[in-house]
Amino acid sequence: MFKFQCLKCRECCYFPNSKLGPILFDYEVEKVLKYARLFGIDLSYFKFEKVDIGGLVLYKWLINGYCPFLNLENNLCRIHNDKPLTCKMYPLLLNYSTGEIYISMDCKWVKEIVRKGIEVNLCMFINELEALKIVIKNLYNMDVEIEC
Repeated sequence: MFKFQCLKCRECCYFPNSKLGPILFDYEVEKVLKYARLFGIDLSYFKFEKVDIGGLVLYKWLINGYCPFLNLENNLCRIHNDKPLTCKMYPLLLNYSTGEIYISMDCKWVKEIVRKGIEVNLCMFINELEALKIVIKNLYNMDVEIEC
């Protein structure tokens, strides 16, 4: 069984337009702002748009270009251990309105596995599934078990 391994290509940290940015919970917005102050990152860069998902208010982080926490010299996240759940679960994607789960074909690792003719499935993303489970718990107040 193949297990997802980030190739540190930084593609998932690049947002060609601000509407593609990650969705954050309110407590994650507070953490991002705290880390921005800690790292001396210009806070005017941080714009968050409210998004109502079934009565729950979330925030779309309007990033245009690379995430400000990406260290472009080594392609590592400066807040890796405390980054938003959307980032932790990538390349797993969740349609927050419908609850559908996808595997991003924009991920370089996923593309390489598919190119080799290997079928990609959720069980390849053990750590990412844990973050996804937290998101689902926060959104829908339900626990999810995925058998691998």
